[in-house]
Amino acid sequence: MTRPSVKPRRWTWKDAEGIHTPGIALMQGRSVKAHLTITEARAFADRIHDLCDEADA
Repeated sequence: MTRPSVKPRRWTWKDAEGIHTPGIALMQGRSVKAHLTITEARAFADRIHDLCDEADA
């Protein structure tokens, strides 16, 4: 079985009302699995980094 994975990509979310939100999408194939604003993406990256440090300890 293949491990599931996602890849980050710059992405502007366009909602039904036409509002554009620039940020980062977590993509699985051609499907957006999550969209993060720039602030959310930075916090998410910091949390991933912290978890990697914990896993190395």
